[in-house]
Amino acid sequence: MVHIGDLVSQLRTIRMACAKAINPATGEVDKNILKEQASTFDVWLESFTNLYIASANSKPMRAEEISEAGEEIVKEAWYVKSVILEVEARAGEAPAPRFPGSFLFGGSGYVRKELKTGITIALYDLEKMVEDFRTNILKT
Repeated sequence: MVHIGDLVSQLRTIRMACAKAINPATGEVDKNILKEQASTFDVWLESFTNLYIASANSKPMRAEEISEAGEEIVKEAWYVKSVILEVEARAGEAPAPRFPGSFLFGGSGYVRKELKTGITIALYDLEKMVEDFRTNILKT
């Protein structure tokens, strides 16, 4: 079983890779990196789920507290996954028209500013939740 410290490190690595996949100045996205990070995130989510269930089973006196906190993190993780997939999907859209009849506004592989910051904030918030889970719930 994976240790919670390893999961925090893996999540940090995913966050940094996703941030590097999006050029902050232009909004250009490297879809291959995001696709790879989405797959890595799936593995992370499965590992975290297994960890919190095993922790709850091994500590029956605190099982409810661990389960509730773990389920909250899993719910947040699914939201983060949807943000990653949205950025990946938006990066593959056809160029948006600047005005009717014109397709000069930017190209495929670009995302809006809200999505650029949204993915980083969502991953950072999840990382903070997992770190709080580690220190306050699992107390490791």
